[in-house]
Amino acid sequence: MKTLFKYRCPTRAPLPQREGLILRYGDCWCEIAPLPGWSCHSLEATIQELLFLLKTSSFPHCIQTTNPSIAWGLEQLSLWNTSACQVPLASLDRLQPGCSTIKCKLGPLSVHEARDKILRFQQQHPICRFRLDFNRMWSISKIHDLLGPLIYPTQPATCGIHIDYLEEPCSLLTETGRLSYQIPCPIALDETLREGILPDFPYITIQKPTLSWSNLVPTKTQIFSSSYETSLGILNLARLAQYHHLVSPQGFDTWTDDLLDPPLQILQGHLVWQGNSKCPIRTHLLSPIITVP
Repeated sequence: MKTLFKYRCPTRAPLPQREGLILRYGDCWCEIAPLPGWSCHSLEATIQELLFLLKTSSFPHCIQTTNPSIAWGLEQLSLWNTSACQVPLASLDRLQPGCSTIKCKLGPLSVHEARDKILRFQQQHPICRFRLDFNRMWSISKIHDLLGPLIYPTQPATCGIHIDYLEEPCSLLTETGRLSYQIPCPIALDETLREGILPDFPYITIQKPTLSWSNLVPTKTQIFSSSYETSLGILNLARLAQYHHLVSPQGFDTWTDDLLDPPLQILQGHLVWQGNSKCPIRTHLLSPIITVP
Protein backbone atom coordinates (compact mmCIF):
# COMPACT_ATOMS: atom_id res chain seq x y z
CA MET A 1 0.00 0.00 0.00
CA LYS A 2 1.29 3.44 -0.96
CA THR A 3 -0.16 6.66 0.43
CA LEU A 4 0.95 10.15 -0.56
CA PHE A 5 0.31 13.00 1.88
CA LYS A 6 0.84 16.75 1.70
CA TYR A 7 1.92 18.94 4.59
CA ARG A 8 2.16 22.67 5.29
CA CYS A 9 3.96 23.86 8.41
CA PRO A 10 5.82 26.89 9.79
CA THR A 11 9.58 26.88 9.56
CA ARG A 12 12.64 28.94 10.38
CA ALA A 13 13.64 31.96 8.32
CA PRO A 14 14.01 32.57 5.42
CA LEU A 15 10.83 30.60 4.67
CA PRO A 16 7.56 31.64 6.35
CA GLN A 17 6.23 28.13 5.84
CA ARG A 18 7.28 24.86 4.28
CA GLU A 19 5.18 22.68 2.00
CA GLY A 20 6.08 19.20 0.91
CA LEU A 21 5.05 15.59 0.59
CA ILE A 22 5.19 12.57 2.86
CA LEU A 23 5.08 9.12 1.27
CA ARG A 24 4.19 5.95 3.12
CA TYR A 25 5.21 2.73 1.40
CA GLY A 26 4.14 -0.22 3.53
CA ASP A 27 5.74 0.48 6.91
CA CYS A 28 8.37 2.85 5.49
CA TRP A 29 8.15 6.65 5.44
CA CYS A 30 9.96 9.31 3.44
CA GLU A 31 9.75 13.03 2.76
CA ILE A 32 9.81 14.53 -0.73
CA ALA A 33 10.01 18.30 -0.54
CA PRO A 34 11.52 20.45 -3.31
CA LEU A 35 12.76 23.73 -1.84
CA PRO A 36 11.17 26.86 -3.38
CA GLY A 37 13.75 29.13 -4.96
CA TRP A 38 16.41 26.42 -4.97
CA SER A 39 14.94 23.27 -6.48
CA CYS A 40 14.55 23.01 -10.25
CA HIS A 41 11.19 21.26 -9.83
CA SER A 42 8.07 22.81 -8.29
CA LEU A 43 5.95 21.04 -5.69
CA GLU A 44 3.07 20.72 -8.16
CA ALA A 45 5.32 19.16 -10.82
CA THR A 46 6.68 16.78 -8.19
CA ILE A 47 3.16 15.74 -7.20
CA GLN A 48 2.21 15.05 -10.81
CA GLU A 49 5.32 12.94 -11.38
CA LEU A 50 4.71 10.97 -8.20
CA LEU A 51 1.07 10.31 -9.11
CA PHE A 52 2.37 8.68 -12.28
CA LEU A 53 5.23 6.78 -10.61
CA LEU A 54 3.07 5.40 -7.81
CA LYS A 55 0.92 3.58 -10.35
CA THR A 56 3.85 1.80 -12.00
CA SER A 57 4.20 -1.88 -11.13
CA SER A 58 7.93 -1.61 -10.37
CA PHE A 59 7.62 1.21 -7.81
CA PRO A 60 9.83 2.02 -5.92
CA HIS A 61 12.42 -0.05 -7.81
CA CYS A 62 13.96 0.76 -11.19
CA ILE A 63 12.54 4.29 -11.10
CA GLN A 64 14.25 6.88 -13.28
CA THR A 65 13.75 10.54 -12.41
CA THR A 66 15.57 13.83 -12.90
CA ASN A 67 13.93 15.26 -9.77
CA PRO A 68 16.49 15.12 -6.90
CA SER A 69 13.81 15.37 -4.19
CA ILE A 70 12.06 12.27 -5.58
CA ALA A 71 15.35 10.38 -6.01
CA TRP A 72 16.34 11.20 -2.42
CA GLY A 73 12.84 10.28 -1.20
CA LEU A 74 13.10 6.82 -2.75
CA GLU A 75 16.53 6.37 -1.18
CA GLN A 76 15.00 7.19 2.20
CA LEU A 77 12.74 4.16 1.89
CA SER A 78 15.80 1.91 1.94
CA LEU A 79 17.19 3.71 5.00
CA TRP A 80 13.96 3.69 7.00
CA ASN A 81 13.71 1.86 10.30
CA THR A 82 12.06 2.57 13.64
CA SER A 83 15.09 2.08 15.88
CA ALA A 84 16.70 4.87 17.87
CA CYS A 85 19.06 7.24 16.05
CA GLN A 86 21.75 9.65 17.24
CA VAL A 87 24.19 11.85 15.28
CA PRO A 88 26.38 14.86 16.19
CA LEU A 89 24.68 18.18 15.37
CA ALA A 90 25.99 21.58 14.32
CA SER A 91 23.67 24.40 15.40
CA LEU A 92 22.60 27.10 12.95
CA ASP A 93 22.87 30.75 14.01
CA ARG A 94 22.03 29.85 17.59
CA LEU A 95 23.40 27.86 20.50
CA GLN A 96 21.76 24.48 21.00
CA PRO A 97 22.17 22.37 24.16
CA GLY A 98 25.59 20.77 24.20
CA CYS A 99 26.48 21.71 20.60
CA SER A 100 30.11 22.76 20.30
CA THR A 101 29.89 23.59 16.57
CA ILE A 102 27.88 26.49 15.21
CA LYS A 103 27.29 27.55 11.62
CA CYS A 104 27.05 31.32 11.14
CA LYS A 105 25.46 32.77 8.02
CA LEU A 106 27.41 35.94 7.25
CA GLY A 107 26.61 36.65 3.59
CA PRO A 108 24.85 40.04 3.77
CA LEU A 109 26.71 41.30 6.86
CA SER A 110 29.48 43.88 7.06
CA VAL A 111 32.86 42.91 8.51
CA HIS A 112 31.95 44.63 11.77
CA GLU A 113 28.55 42.92 11.99
CA ALA A 114 30.01 39.51 11.16
CA ARG A 115 32.81 39.85 13.72
CA ASP A 116 30.38 40.95 16.43
CA LYS A 117 28.13 37.99 15.68
CA ILE A 118 31.00 35.50 15.93
CA LEU A 119 32.44 37.02 19.12
CA ARG A 120 28.99 37.12 20.72
CA PHE A 121 28.68 33.36 20.29
CA GLN A 122 32.26 32.80 21.44
CA GLN A 123 31.66 34.75 24.64
CA GLN A 124 28.68 32.52 25.41
CA HIS A 125 30.53 29.33 24.47
CA PRO A 126 34.33 29.84 24.55
CA ILE A 127 35.21 26.40 23.13
CA CYS A 128 32.77 26.68 20.23
CA ARG A 129 33.96 25.78 16.72
CA PHE A 130 32.68 27.87 13.81
CA ARG A 131 31.56 27.17 10.27
CA LEU A 132 31.29 30.47 8.44
CA ASP A 133 28.91 30.59 5.47
CA PHE A 134 29.34 33.57 3.13
CA ASN A 135 26.93 32.47 0.38
CA ARG A 136 29.46 33.55 -2.27
CA MET A 137 28.95 37.21 -1.30
CA TRP A 138 32.37 38.31 0.01
CA SER A 139 35.65 39.41 -1.58
CA ILE A 140 39.09 38.11 -0.64
CA SER A 141 40.06 41.42 0.99
CA LYS A 142 36.87 41.55 3.05
CA ILE A 143 37.44 38.01 4.31
CA HIS A 144 41.02 38.86 5.30
CA ASP A 145 39.69 41.90 7.18
CA LEU A 146 37.34 39.61 9.11
CA LEU A 147 39.68 36.72 9.79
CA GLY A 148 42.84 38.60 10.74
CA PRO A 149 41.77 39.79 14.21
CA LEU A 150 39.86 36.56 14.85
CA ILE A 151 42.60 34.08 14.01
CA TYR A 152 45.56 36.22 15.07
CA PRO A 153 44.17 38.42 17.87
CA THR A 154 46.26 41.27 19.27
CA GLN A 155 43.99 41.94 22.24
CA PRO A 156 44.42 39.52 25.22
CA ALA A 157 40.67 39.65 25.84
CA THR A 158 39.99 38.11 22.42
CA CYS A 159 41.40 34.62 22.05
CA GLY A 160 41.71 33.08 18.59
CA ILE A 161 38.56 31.34 17.41
CA HIS A 162 38.39 27.82 16.03
CA ILE A 163 37.14 27.72 12.43
CA ASP A 164 36.16 24.40 10.87
CA TYR A 165 35.77 25.90 7.41
CA LEU A 166 34.67 28.83 5.26
CA GLU A 167 31.66 27.87 3.12
CA GLU A 168 31.37 29.34 -0.38
CA PRO A 169 33.32 32.48 0.58
CA CYS A 170 33.73 34.44 -2.67
CA SER A 171 31.46 35.46 -5.51
CA LEU A 172 34.02 34.19 -8.03
CA LEU A 173 35.27 30.61 -7.80
CA THR A 174 38.73 31.73 -8.96
CA GLU A 175 38.89 34.02 -5.92
CA THR A 176 37.80 31.18 -3.64
CA GLY A 177 40.60 29.05 -5.08
CA ARG A 178 43.17 31.80 -4.46
CA LEU A 179 41.86 32.31 -0.94
CA SER A 180 42.19 28.60 -0.16
CA TYR A 181 45.99 28.95 -0.40
CA GLN A 182 46.15 32.18 1.61
CA ILE A 183 44.42 31.20 4.86
CA PRO A 184 44.82 28.39 7.40
CA CYS A 185 41.10 27.51 7.24
CA PRO A 186 39.63 24.82 4.93
CA ILE A 187 37.15 25.77 2.20
CA ALA A 188 33.75 24.07 1.94
CA LEU A 189 31.61 24.01 -1.20
CA ASP A 190 27.86 23.57 -1.59
CA GLU A 191 26.27 25.51 -4.46
CA THR A 192 29.39 25.15 -6.61
CA LEU A 193 29.14 21.36 -6.52
CA ARG A 194 25.41 21.43 -7.29
CA GLU A 195 26.31 23.32 -10.45
CA GLY A 196 28.46 20.38 -11.49
CA ILE A 197 31.80 22.16 -10.96
CA LEU A 198 34.63 20.19 -9.35
CA PRO A 199 37.46 22.63 -8.52
CA ASP A 200 41.11 21.59 -8.45
CA PHE A 201 41.79 23.06 -5.00
CA PRO A 202 41.11 21.13 -1.75
CA TYR A 203 37.61 21.48 -0.30
CA ILE A 204 35.09 19.91 2.05
CA THR A 205 31.92 18.64 0.40
CA ILE A 206 28.53 19.81 1.64
CA GLN A 207 25.57 18.01 0.15
CA LYS A 208 21.86 18.77 0.45
CA PRO A 209 20.24 15.52 -0.74
CA THR A 210 16.87 17.20 -1.38
CA LEU A 211 18.56 19.52 -3.90
CA SER A 212 21.30 17.33 -5.33
CA TRP A 213 20.88 13.67 -4.53
CA SER A 214 23.46 11.52 -6.28
CA ASN A 215 25.50 8.42 -5.65
CA LEU A 216 28.35 10.49 -4.26
CA VAL A 217 30.43 8.43 -1.83
CA PRO A 218 30.99 10.58 1.27
CA THR A 219 34.40 11.13 2.81
CA LYS A 220 35.03 11.40 6.53
CA THR A 221 34.80 15.19 6.19
CA GLN A 222 31.51 15.05 4.25
CA ILE A 223 28.74 17.21 5.68
CA PHE A 224 25.11 16.50 4.91
CA SER A 225 22.82 19.50 5.21
CA SER A 226 19.05 19.85 5.44
CA SER A 227 16.76 21.94 3.25
CA TYR A 228 14.16 22.96 5.85
CA GLU A 229 12.48 19.57 5.84
CA THR A 230 10.17 18.40 8.62
CA SER A 231 11.49 16.25 11.44
CA LEU A 232 10.81 13.14 9.33
CA GLY A 233 13.15 14.38 6.60
CA ILE A 234 15.71 15.37 9.23
CA LEU A 235 15.57 11.89 10.77
CA ASN A 236 16.18 10.27 7.39
CA LEU A 237 19.14 12.59 6.82
CA ALA A 238 20.48 11.48 10.19
CA ARG A 239 20.07 7.85 9.08
CA LEU A 240 22.10 8.68 5.96
CA ALA A 241 24.92 10.18 8.04
CA GLN A 242 24.78 7.18 10.35
CA TYR A 243 24.90 4.77 7.42
CA HIS A 244 28.10 6.39 6.15
CA HIS A 245 29.65 6.47 9.65
CA LEU A 246 30.15 10.24 9.58
CA VAL A 247 31.54 11.61 12.83
CA SER A 248 31.50 15.36 12.03
CA PRO A 249 28.55 17.40 13.35
CA GLN A 250 25.92 17.47 10.61
CA GLY A 251 23.90 20.47 9.37
CA PHE A 252 20.37 19.51 10.38
CA ASP A 253 19.36 22.37 12.69
CA THR A 254 16.53 23.75 10.54
CA TRP A 255 13.27 22.13 11.62
CA THR A 256 10.61 23.72 13.83
CA ASP A 257 7.58 21.42 13.60
CA ASP A 258 7.52 17.80 14.64
CA LEU A 259 5.69 15.11 12.72
CA LEU A 260 7.51 12.39 14.62
CA ASP A 261 6.25 10.52 17.67
CA PRO A 262 8.30 10.70 19.83
CA PRO A 263 9.70 14.08 18.71
CA LEU A 264 13.30 14.76 17.77
CA GLN A 265 15.48 16.03 20.61
CA ILE A 266 18.83 17.75 20.96
CA LEU A 267 20.77 16.15 23.79
CA GLN A 268 24.43 16.78 24.64
CA GLY A 269 25.19 18.12 21.19
CA HIS A 270 23.47 15.30 19.33
CA LEU A 271 20.29 15.00 17.31
CA VAL A 272 18.41 12.17 18.99
CA TRP A 273 15.33 10.12 18.16
CA GLN A 274 14.26 7.53 20.70
CA GLY A 275 12.56 5.23 18.17
CA ASN A 276 9.01 3.90 17.90
CA SER A 277 8.05 0.42 16.73
CA LYS A 278 4.46 1.50 16.07
CA CYS A 279 3.33 4.32 13.74
CA PRO A 280 5.99 7.02 14.23
CA ILE A 281 4.19 9.73 12.24
CA ARG A 282 1.44 12.03 13.50
CA THR A 283 -0.73 11.51 10.44
CA HIS A 284 -3.49 13.84 11.70
CA LEU A 285 -1.16 16.71 10.72
CA LEU A 286 -1.08 15.53 7.09
CA SER A 287 -3.53 15.86 4.19
CA PRO A 288 -3.90 12.65 2.14
CA ILE A 289 -3.61 13.01 -1.64
CA ILE A 290 -3.92 9.43 -2.92
CA THR A 291 -3.68 5.80 -1.80
CA VAL A 292 -2.54 3.22 -4.32
CA PRO A 293 -2.70 -0.55 -3.69
